[in-house]
This record gives sequence, structure tokens and C-alpha cells, in this order.
Amino acid sequence: MATVGIILPTYNRPDLIRASIESALAQTYEDFVLLIGDNGGSALTEGVVRSYDDPRIRYILREESLGAQGNWLELIRQADTLLVASLHDDDTWQPDFLEKAVPPLLADPTLGMVFTDFVCIDETGRSLPTHTAWLAAHSGRDTLSSGRFRGDSADGLRMVVIANSPQPAYAAVLRRESVLMTEFPSDIAPIYDLWLSYRMLSRGEGFYYIPEPLTNYRVWGGSLTAAGYATGLDSVFHRIVAENRDAGPVLDEIEVAWAHERFGRGRDLLADPSRREESMRDLRLAAPHLTGTSWVLAEVAGRSSLGWDAARLARAGVRGVRRRVRPGALSSSGLREEHVRPNARADDLRA
Repeated sequence: MATVGIILPTYNRPDLIRASIESALAQTYEDFVLLIGDNGGSALTEGVVRSYDDPRIRYILREESLGAQGNWLELIRQADTLLVASLHDDDTWQPDFLEKAVPPLLADPTLGMVFTDFVCIDETGRSLPTHTAWLAAHSGRDTLSSGRFRGDSADGLRMVVIANSPQPAYAAVLRRESVLMTEFPSDIAPIYDLWLSYRMLSRGEGFYYIPEPLTNYRVWGGSLTAAGYATGLDSVFHRIVAENRDAGPVLDEIEVAWAHERFGRGRDLLADPSRREESMRDLRLAAPHLTGTSWVLAEVAGRSSLGWDAARLARAGVRGVRRRVRPGALSSSGLREEHVRPNARADDLRA
């Protein structure tokens, strides 16, 4: 039996999956099987997979889609390995990803996850250095110590829930048993990565960080969450808040982080009059945990249709001026404007 099951869920990306498969087969740590779950089935994808003559590849055709979360979980159930590692069909690994991430888990049975840093790339595979640096700072990985995480429970909640430092969906190796013992409610889909990290933390499992960019993470308009995942994210935050009523000051920090997620969604949806009610709801719910101009906008636009219309026109005017003055300018995170998507965080999760 192999030690590592590489989990590669895919859906209709025959042009991209080839690079993902080749990065898996190029691993210097060779004790693995590669499970490819074709979600819904594609003759083109199957043709790409079967073009590789490697006994470690297991191609699993699903006649009907299980959804991103269902496909991922079913592949893990079928892995029959001690460890598992996700590799999505539009991302790639450096050849030494497994070589560096597997040993800590084999040496310490109290660890549940080893996660690494990563580089963001665009749809053509070009590096996005500004966005990479922004996301490293946004997630706290730029200051996170190498090795086993040693913080207390509040520090753990800050790392996992607020900063979302670990990325088990594309930049980590996991103990398979840790995934199997976790319940994944259907309403959190497709935010199974954040939920899994939180559940592992709540069970007292250890985290280990390798501050090397060993994954190439693609940020582009074709990702699963380009249309957003508000419902799943809110379900995760709702459950975490409910389970940590006695956590002290860190609970307030979690609620502020949740409010900023809601505020960002509501603000971005000002561009879409058809989603007015959704935008107003997010802004209204976010307001109690905001301050300054964010609070003013959320209160005005969240509680009055006239206020929402005024905020929409003001935001459109500001963005129009910015485009004329700085055509082609990048967002504050270093992404082109068409890749700054409403209802999705920058560290999105793909099928």
C-alpha cells in the first residue's frame, strides 16, 4: 500500500489537468498513488489521463457530478493510504512538495496537517508576485514560524479561522484519518478546506508549516468560486461562532472577520442591481462589527433602498474615474480588476 494518496478532483479542464498530472508524477517522493476523480465525466479528460502509462494513476469516472466537496471526499475515502494531499486540476506542485511535506507527518503521529507556502499564478501560468506577497501577508504566512505551530487555542483560532493560513485544498499533506473522522455538513460546501482545518484544530491535532513556495496556485476567472460561495462561508462562520461562545476576545475578532467578508460581498454587489436584496442583507448584518467609513456605508446602503442606490452610483463613479485616470491598474491585492470577484475571497477554492 502506498503512503500518500494524491487527490485530484477534476471537472472539464482537459487543457489544464495535464500540467497537474505531470507535476504529480514528477514528485521526488515516489511512494504515492494518484486518484483522479472525473466529476461528471469527460471524454477529453479521460483521453488526457489515459495518455499516461503509469501504474500509480487511478482514473475514476463519475457519471453524475458529486459536487466539488463530494468528489473530493469520495476520492479520500477511496485512497486507502496513510496520508492524502489535494492537487486541483488547475494547480501544480514543485517536484519536492511531497519530499518536504511528508516526513514531519511520519515522524510525529500527533500532527494532522503539514502545509506550505505557495506562489500565485495567472491563467497563462505566469507568476503574480504582487498578489502572492499580498496573500502571504493577508493570511499571516509571511510571519508564521517554520515548524510545528505552538500557539494556544486562541492563537490557533486566529491562524485557522481569521487568517486562514493553512490551505489543505491545495498546499498541504493531511493525515487521511483526520479527514475521515470529520463530518462535512452539506451546507458548508464548497468551504470544506476551512471547515477541515477548524475541526482538526478543535480536536487538538497539530499543524506544521513549511515556509517554502511548493505549490503554484492559479488565480483566474475560471475557478469554481468565480460566482461566489457566500452561503457555504456563512455556514462555516455561523458554526464556528456558535461553538466558541466562551472563547473570550478572539470570538470578537472572528465576528469582525466574518463582518468584513460580508461587507466585501455586499459592497461588490453594488454593481449588480438584480442582487440588491442580497447586497443589502450582507451590509446590514456586517454593520454592527464595522467601524469608520465601512460602518457608514454598511448602515446607509444596508437599511435603505435609496441609500443603496446612492452608494451604487457613488461607487460606480469612483471606479469610472479610476479606470480613466489609471487604465489597466491593479487592485490593492495585485490582481487585474476582472479577477477581483464579488462573493469570493482571494484565497478561493476550486473543484
